[in-house]
Amino acid sequence: MIAILRILTASLSLFAWGCAQADNSDRFEPTNAVTGAVTVDGVPLESGSIQFTSPEDVRQGSEAFAEITAGEYNANVTAGEKIVLIRSPQPSGSPDVTGTVPTKETLPAKYNTRTTLKAVIEQGPTTVDFTLGSTR
Repeated sequence: MIAILRILTASLSLFAWGCAQADNSDRFEPTNAVTGAVTVDGVPLESGSIQFTSPEDVRQGSEAFAEITAGEYNANVTAGEKIVLIRSPQPSGSPDVTGTVPTKETLPAKYNTRTTLKAVIEQGPTTVDFTLGSTR
């Protein structure tokens, strides 16, 4: 029994040491600080979210998401050509039995579910502004 405990302790120690030695710093490509403004019909978008993605980002799990507040956002995004999705859902009813409040997207689908927005992110700090219209 003592021999089994010693083997188990040694195995766990080696496992913990191996995990401590893992270096995941190069797991993802470096990210770049991306800032910008989002306006709808010339007015800053009060609240929402922005997503920068590409097929490569989806494979690597490196998509970038950021909140939009008072028309401004800050995100950390890998370099390259990105598909951009902008959402601004607003409450559209009473909470259901689980407490979930239904929402309705206020922006046209061409900015989110059927996005036509793209951006090229360069190495280093980048500013990307989005001027949207409210017409579908």
